[in-house]
Amino acid sequence: MQTVKELDPQLQRWATSPRSRRMKNAIVEFLSQQTATAWPGERLIGSTEVLESIIGKYKRLQSMHSGGGMTGMILSIGAMVGQPCHDRIVEALKQVTNSKVWQWCREHLGVTLQAQRKLAFAAEQIRDPKRLAMEQSF
Repeated sequence: MQTVKELDPQLQRWATSPRSRRMKNAIVEFLSQQTATAWPGERLIGSTEVLESIIGKYKRLQSMHSGGGMTGMILSIGAMVGQPCHDRIVEALKQVTNSKVWQWCREHLGVTLQAQRKLAFAAEQIRDPKRLAMEQSF
């Protein structure tokens, strides 16, 4: 909210016509709504360039660890944009167990395309006795 209070007077000098005043008021109103739920000192992303950069970093990480699809690696975004402090990390590790993370991934992400392919081809191999016999003979 402090940002809006600081921005309002700065925009005021550019608001020289009725149209520019309406624009200034719309900007101030929008920012007031967007920052209403922010915690004191919290910074909010205000640019699509920032979002695109974060998504790009995530995709690079993802491509190193997965054949495609969204995996639990999505949770790494917080580490990419946050400022980690030792105490916060220790507290998070105490509160969030591996099983909770895996449960969240199952509930929210589902099965990746690569995992679906593995399942589909495994089922196909089981159904094709000739192929199964050939593989076993080698």
